[in-house]
Amino acid sequence: MKKIFLLVVLAVLTNGCSILKKNKSPKENTLMFDTFLARIEKNKFNKAYLTEKWVVQYQASGKSVSFNARVSLIKDSLIYLSVSKFGFPVAKALITPQKASYYETIGKTYYEGTLTEIARQVGLSFDFYQLQAVITGDVPLEIRAGQWDFMPTGRNEAPYKLVPDGDSFVKQLYLNRFFKVFSQKWMHNDLSADIRYEKYFEDTVLPENIVVETHDTRIEIKVKKVMLNKAPEFKYRIPGGYRKLRL
Repeated sequence: MKKIFLLVVLAVLTNGCSILKKNKSPKENTLMFDTFLARIEKNKFNKAYLTEKWVVQYQASGKSVSFNARVSLIKDSLIYLSVSKFGFPVAKALITPQKASYYETIGKTYYEGTLTEIARQVGLSFDFYQLQAVITGDVPLEIRAGQWDFMPTGRNEAPYKLVPDGDSFVKQLYLNRFFKVFSQKWMHNDLSADIRYEKYFEDTVLPENIVVETHDTRIEIKVKKVMLNKAPEFKYRIPGGYRKLRL
């Protein structure tokens, strides 16, 4: 399989255009595309547990604030986020495929509902699994032959580009040498978000740096610590007396 993959890459780079060649037979095109999809699948995050410590820089409306965060992930089941400033907790969130909840200590408010409602509030459309993929740097949706154009770029940092043939909230994907996301553009209605991963940890192939930008907001996440295969320990309980938010 490794030898076949290297031959495919060599053929692509020497031709210098779309991987799926018009002068190839459908069977050959399918084999080439399937080889690349296999590499994407092989390098997807496949651990049961992930815990990371972040330093986050948030910029919006001419203001900037930084804070620390701890994120814990149980693959395909749960995302837990705890945010602190100067060592004091300021917010916590608990997200599953079915439900989403968070509370913040400054205004003493909380929310219980779904991730769909939160996504709608920020103007985008995404689900639990796509949010999980943002954390792990994986391709955020299923790639199928005939629905995407797959082509080389000649760029060392992002050798491959994926562009959808039809309608998709992901408008373009650049993949790095790990076949993980280097950058991607999401669009929903009139709002777009650019997500970039400028650096990955070599040992875990997880993002070391994540940047999310919209027309008026920039979020930069620097991952300071990664822990794998250790069941996360956390406490999540909305304090009494907090006011419920309705999005």
